[in-house]
Amino acid sequence: MSHVEPIQLAQDVYYLQVGPSLVNAGFVVTTDGVVVVDSGPTPAAGAAIRAAIARVTDQPIAYVVNTHFHSSHTFGNQAFDVPVIAHAACREQMQRALTDEWSREEIERCCAEHREIAPEMEGFRLTMPSISFADAGFLHIGGKLLHLVHLGNHTPDSIAVFLPEQRVLFAGDNLFNGRHPFLRHANAGQWVDLLRRLESLKFDNAIPGHGRAMERKDVYNLRVYFESLLRAPRLRKGQPHLERIAQV
Repeated sequence: MSHVEPIQLAQDVYYLQVGPSLVNAGFVVTTDGVVVVDSGPTPAAGAAIRAAIARVTDQPIAYVVNTHFHSSHTFGNQAFDVPVIAHAACREQMQRALTDEWSREEIERCCAEHREIAPEMEGFRLTMPSISFADAGFLHIGGKLLHLVHLGNHTPDSIAVFLPEQRVLFAGDNLFNGRHPFLRHANAGQWVDLLRRLESLKFDNAIPGHGRAMERKDVYNLRVYFESLLRAPRLRKGQPHLERIAQV
């Protein structure tokens, strides 16, 4: 994994992009340690995030928060020897994936087909969340307040991490920028309502799961796009076409 450079969003709040699909991770520096939001798609990505944090602060890493179970946001967990926080359904989804798409055989097959990622997956072991919550959680640490908000939609366990004082929202894969949202585990028909819910939060910067940071107008534009899809006769809820868009 090549060098990654943190981008500052507010005082003590940063995000960075790792991997070819521009997976976003973030971190919040506090006087009692650093909170990492998502850990990247591979152990090497997690190590690169950890190294980037060390260039910003000498504070130890206190927690990792996973916004949802998808591998692009959790396979770097092992790079951080700290408690991992997630929604209660996240651990369930990860355990289920271990018997299917995350089985050792499937991961070995994927590395064989995509040899460029094999070195980044060396020594991989899945690190599960150890702290969970249901509807909402609050993390008070070193003078910072982080709201952990259950959203569902993209996946049943999807959450957002909102810092009201810094006006920064880490939305995970419920926001995408520069690429179409991934709908495999999503409820596309409810995405408009979810985006309205996000728009009600008082943020200046929203970090999507993939792509550059977004402003409020970008979230609005994404909602308008989904509204236009759902108005189209052949793309309404209950039709398979919305799901097929995820493959485009």
